[in-house]
Amino acid sequence: MQPAGRSPLRVAVGLAAACGIAALACLVLPHGELTCPAVVDASHTFSLSFIAPGQYQWALRDSRPPGSQALVSQRVLEFERADLVELRLEPQVVTGARVASGQTVAALRSLHNREQLAAFEAQRSALAARRALLVAGGTSAEVQAAERQVAVAEAEQAADRAGLERMRLLAERGLVSAVDLEVAQLQDEVHRHQVAAATAGVEVARRAAQPEALADLDAQLDALAATIAELERLRGEEAVVCPIDGVVELGGIESELEVHTLDPVYLDLPVPAAYRPRLREGGQVFFTAADAPDSVFVGTLVAVATSAATLQGRPVMWASAELANPDLVLRRGMTGSALIPLDGGQLGLFARARLGLWRTLR
Repeated sequence: MQPAGRSPLRVAVGLAAACGIAALACLVLPHGELTCPAVVDASHTFSLSFIAPGQYQWALRDSRPPGSQALVSQRVLEFERADLVELRLEPQVVTGARVASGQTVAALRSLHNREQLAAFEAQRSALAARRALLVAGGTSAEVQAAERQVAVAEAEQAADRAGLERMRLLAERGLVSAVDLEVAQLQDEVHRHQVAAATAGVEVARRAAQPEALADLDAQLDALAATIAELERLRGEEAVVCPIDGVVELGGIESELEVHTLDPVYLDLPVPAAYRPRLREGGQVFFTAADAPDSVFVGTLVAVATSAATLQGRPVMWASAELANPDLVLRRGMTGSALIPLDGGQLGLFARARLGLWRTLR
């Protein structure tokens, strides 16, 4: 997995709020407990971001690594004709809503892909009809049938073209959307291909079967089949499926859509580097959130960084603690204070009294 740095909003600003002072608010109590500021982060985050016109990226990140995030997976979706790409969220996907793994949360709709697919499908149908006529050798009945197809295609084109003109007038007045107009124009383009194909079919019906022409048509059909298969694959990628259970957040600075797993959550803990030898992974961590001062959450220290970082001018070792959060009381970005028993120490009277008071209140 590829590491990615924390957002300044999640760490620097969050820790400053937790400390309330410019210096790093870490304190070692007499019985060997360390207190330090902490920031809550989601255990996993799925994000959908706009990169550039026609380009969207989704990414899944893990917040367990201390002081950083690990990129679990990432994909960039690219579309031609960026002006014809729209992001549509599912109706139930709103800030604060819960979504499940495997649930479709959004769709990237490319009218350009749909336009290309319809045109290529029309071409394939026309080529297949021409090939069938060449194989049959053109009889008078087949010529008449081909001419009837031209008449039908032209009549359908004329009827829809009148509707298209009305749609354009409504679009100029703002009564229909640009997307609806684009769909009507796409339908007109499909009719144009159908008329051309039917007209070409009349000419083919009047000729006898030609081996060279059949071989050429077969090659064109094979190429069209490959192109259509690729467009079908691209159309299938338009659905955005969430890979995790979590809570939705919309309108972020960095992403159009984020989903955060909040059970469990992780704490970001900046521990003074001098106390790294006394940190014990697997040991307990006690957290009190600034927004819930009467509640103490008990978690586990799961990881400590292997190298020191500088925070507010002092060397620290980033540590990460995991806390169960079944009621989703803790939210991403919440700040507070963590108490960590150091190796060789024990919970002092103050810590025991506080934990006992909290259990009484609960």
